[in-house]
Amino acid sequence: MRKNIQFVLYFFLTVISLAAFQIFRPFNYLDNASSYIVCDKNQARFEIGPNLIYSFTDSLDEFNDQKARKLCEYNLIKDYLNTLKVPEKPNYAFYPAYKTESSWLDALIISSILFFIGATVIQILFQQNQFLKILKEIFS
Repeated sequence: MRKNIQFVLYFFLTVISLAAFQIFRPFNYLDNASSYIVCDKNQARFEIGPNLIYSFTDSLDEFNDQKARKLCEYNLIKDYLNTLKVPEKPNYAFYPAYKTESSWLDALIISSILFFIGATVIQILFQQNQFLKILKEIFS
């Protein structure tokens, strides 16, 4: 019984450690603060974040595309009443900037620390027979 419980606990600990590894692995995201558009008309360059244009992909959605078109046409981003005419065709080029967050080393360190702390707790509980006492209290 004791070995079976230890096996199950180590199995769950391994699953949790692998999940932590997946969570902390490196990933790329579009950085709106560094991405920019360049207008076709005057080659003006505008960063999209400060101009309230946002994207999560390599292109702008319809709403942000309209804001970018107005920005290049009228040099104005805050058309609150939507009075300015939106140009029919895109008049800009979008240059997304990607950043990488975390690293493989971070993921390995976090998952290793989590596993070793969990394994230490399991060993201490089983060496002092505390775990079986806790189980008996819970299930009795």
